[in-house]
Amino acid sequence: MENERELFTAYIKHFSTKWYALLSIALNFLGLVALFIAPPNIVLIVIVIAVSFLGIILSGYLVYRDLFKIIPDEYSLAYLPPKIGSPEIQVYQIGGNEYAYNYLDILKKRLSRTNEVKEVLPLMGCEFYFIIKNTGYVPVNILSINGCIEITTPMHFMVPEALGSGNKPIRYPITLNHDDEKKIDLCVTIHPFSLWTDAQIATEIRKLLPLRKKETLVVRITMADTSGETTEFKKEFSFSTEMLFNLYIDNWRSMNEKELLKLVGVK
Repeated sequence: MENERELFTAYIKHFSTKWYALLSIALNFLGLVALFIAPPNIVLIVIVIAVSFLGIILSGYLVYRDLFKIIPDEYSLAYLPPKIGSPEIQVYQIGGNEYAYNYLDILKKRLSRTNEVKEVLPLMGCEFYFIIKNTGYVPVNILSINGCIEITTPMHFMVPEALGSGNKPIRYPITLNHDDEKKIDLCVTIHPFSLWTDAQIATEIRKLLPLRKKETLVVRITMADTSGETTEFKKEFSFSTEMLFNLYIDNWRSMNEKELLKLVGVK
């Protein structure tokens, strides 16, 4: 290797900056001094040799570990025994594309004075987009993906299913090898409290809008390693209902629902 000298020099510099390496050298030095000062003693000789050997091994390993951390995954994997360790996954969202609200269907209808059916509170939906990535070195089988939302708004948030790319149903198990990832859409249906009137919901929205309160989606993932042992992973994501409320308000504007708009505090 052409740069062998430079590489060795860099290793020595890195080695000499670590306290545990300097401690090992100091202990070795003290052991050698003790051998010259103290009368010959086989026990002392064995202790000095053992401390020197273990100190060199441990110091070398710790320096190697520090250097190993900066090696890219695609190269570091070659230096590890295959399929060793605990299952590890990361669940994350891409900034700017965390979730989106949309109209799904007509949930609640009422008759106007002209007997026309009006969609006052249509069924809403929300899609949460996230990615599951296997960050460990053990292959992982995703067995189930579930979500739960405990919310304080006058709406029920139900999480019926998770979908894969292209809004296709997921076929379990999802096998993820090291560094593999899977895009997931968690579909949520939203509908108002059944015992609340339109006026009550509009009044409650008026109270909640200025607060800009964040709600929480809890995602639970059940996974299994190659031995079949299962583990549950939980991740929380925060989201806002402001856009949802504005969709209802826009709907009331298009329908000229003056009473509801007045209750919600807009024109």
